[in-house]
Amino acid sequence: MALQFIEVAIEELSPERLTGYGEVPDALMGPLARGLQEMKGIVRQMDSYLIQRPDADLSARVARLFQTGALTELLTVLSSVIDRHCFVEFRGPLSRCLKRSKRPPMKSPSLEA
Repeated sequence: MALQFIEVAIEELSPERLTGYGEVPDALMGPLARGLQEMKGIVRQMDSYLIQRPDADLSARVARLFQTGALTELLTVLSSVIDRHCFVEFRGPLSRCLKRSKRPPMKSPSLEA
């Protein structure tokens, strides 16, 4: 799983993991769980897209996402989820992704000698 670290970070936001900040009110348990599931689903979709063709290089797949507008759509959905559930710690990384999405991805440098 190429994006496993993101899914682990999302899992860290579960109510059981947030007890160090105080008890999560029962009224927020459902919305929090749904928001986390929604974010995990988005990450899984993105991950499955990135691994669908192991013979293609990652930069080409990201370029296709950029060209079709799928990357912009994905970032829009992520922004909506982050705002709706007040996941403020994801606003900075999302902002950096948005800046990158405004320009085509650069070709990865070759590692051949």
